[in-house]
Amino acid sequence: MQSQCSTAGPKLGDGQGGDDPDADPSFTIAEFCRLEKISRAFYYKLKAQKRGPREMDLGPGAKRITGQARRDWHRQREAEAAESADDQSQQRG
Repeated sequence: MQSQCSTAGPKLGDGQGGDDPDADPSFTIAEFCRLEKISRAFYYKLKAQKRGPREMDLGPGAKRITGQARRDWHRQREAEAAESADDQSQQRG
């Protein structure tokens, strides 16, 4: 009987999802950082500030970030940036 797990690893797409499970991969922290073009140190700084993406804990040393968690994280960061911009414009005016 063949295993259902692929040894090829996740495809580094945009995580846009759909019904195909391969179209919405999960990412290791290293893959997430590479996709977002941030350092791992910055990732852990965000995590310490409670501003990092949700992680799935798969056991000792095995954490993954789903495509949905990545999209949610983008929305949270965009909302945070918009709020910051609003605060700055109110301070000026």
